[in-house]
Amino acid sequence: MAVSEKDGNLRFDCLSGLSGLESVAAELDDLVAQLTRAGDRPWFYASSDWLVPWARHCCGGSEVFLFIARDKSGALVAALPMVKQKVRIGRRLTPALTILGWPATDNFEVPARDATAAFGLLHFAWSHARCEIPGWTCWMLREIEDGGPTAAAIDRLHGASVLPKPEVFSAGVSPTLDLQDFLAEDGDPRTKKQLYRITKFRRKLAKEGEVEMPFWRVGENELDQAWKNTVEVESRSWKGEGGDATALQGGSTTDMLREVWSRVVPKGTLACSEVRLNGRALASHWGYIDGNRFLSFYMAYDNDYRSYGLGSVMLEDMVQRGREIGLRWIDASRGNTAGTHILGQYGGPMRQQVQVVIPRRSAAGLWVRMHCKVRHVRAKRAGAAMEKASI
Repeated sequence: MAVSEKDGNLRFDCLSGLSGLESVAAELDDLVAQLTRAGDRPWFYASSDWLVPWARHCCGGSEVFLFIARDKSGALVAALPMVKQKVRIGRRLTPALTILGWPATDNFEVPARDATAAFGLLHFAWSHARCEIPGWTCWMLREIEDGGPTAAAIDRLHGASVLPKPEVFSAGVSPTLDLQDFLAEDGDPRTKKQLYRITKFRRKLAKEGEVEMPFWRVGENELDQAWKNTVEVESRSWKGEGGDATALQGGSTTDMLREVWSRVVPKGTLACSEVRLNGRALASHWGYIDGNRFLSFYMAYDNDYRSYGLGSVMLEDMVQRGREIGLRWIDASRGNTAGTHILGQYGGPMRQQVQVVIPRRSAAGLWVRMHCKVRHVRAKRAGAAMEKASI
């Protein structure tokens, strides 16, 4: 069931490298803007504001590909950005085709005008990669919504015998809070215990001096100071203790994020929250604004103030003030329903995210599938042990 470069009402192509990505950046952003207006899920990580900086700074010589679909009029109707890079499976590194932006990208869905375009593009991308891109063992798609449009297209392709059987693993839960419901007169779900905890932290912090907790869309004249505060907070946080978890202390990731900031700030689509004590930033939580959705990306706080509940207090203020800066949703991106923060406990919509591994039909692909089966068995045993321990 091969798919050609022209298939029915769609035309397909594979563009290579940063230059290929940049050549359709404006069209890609128009498609993403159309999808964002629908408001059902975040699309920022499919925009050129994210993909171009990532391809420029974080690919380290890896091959970048952009699979695209156009309709009869020539309009871009679907896109799949990928990179061939080594991923760890078992104890070995193996070359795989992953979403461009992995492992930092959250909530990726193939931007497509409709299900037909998504199905056709994924069909073409698999067929083209299998025939024209050598040296990869599997597709590894992270942070795909379980039951979402991309997962549904993959299931259809497997059912049509185009794709081998996908191996699917849980990749976390993303809590989302609807500010409209949360702040309704009878909609606040906080318990007395939660309210007491936040009040206790606020009072403890207030004893130390003058406290400010702004939550705002960063303007161009504020970019340098906001960036400086974020970098300094990280250097004093638990992330900076060993240096292995930092993202803002230099290197390719820092360069990439700085370019992303420079792209989104003029558009008013970067939001930041800080806890300031006597004018000094002790905590920072920032993310991207995707339509009317705050898409959380990064949070850190000064390690000397870890007992002050800075993360909880800051998020509480973000929830209370989010509508003031035009937000409807606060989105955790990645999260955990067992967490102590608002988004994990207050019963908003959840996205169950999965990791999808699709091994090639080859000896190397068979090795990947074998390790996936071992991982499934281990996960099943661990789940059974936890269930037995809770009885």
